[in-house]
Amino acid sequence: MNTYFLNIKNLFIFFVILMILFNFYLSNYYLVFRIILKVIISFFLFYWLKISSLGKKIIFFFIKSKLEVFKIIWPSINDAYKNVIIVCFSSLLISFIVWIIDKIIWYFIHFIY
Repeated sequence: MNTYFLNIKNLFIFFVILMILFNFYLSNYYLVFRIILKVIISFFLFYWLKISSLGKKIIFFFIKSKLEVFKIIWPSINDAYKNVIIVCFSSLLISFIVWIIDKIIWYFIHFIY
C-alpha cells in the first residue's frame, strides 16, 4: 500500500468519526449549524469516494447492488396478501400456545409453593 491510500483512508475515517461526534456533542446547537457541518463533511466523503481506488470500488459495489435489485422477481399483490395472512395467523397461534404453556407452568409453580 502506498502512503497516499493510507492518508485518504485515514481522512475518510476521520470524517466519519467527526460526523458521529457532531451528532452527540453538537446536539444543543442550532439545527442549521449542524446541517451545514454535515453537508461539508459529506462533501469531503463524496470527494474521497470519487478520487480513491477504494472509493471507486465502493461506488461500483452499490451500482452492482442496484442492478441486482432489478433482477429480483417480486411477488404479486395477492401473494403478498396471502403471506401476510399466513404470518399473522402463525404469530397468533404461536403466541396462544406460549400463553397456554406459561399458564400451565404458572399453575404448576403455585401448586408447589
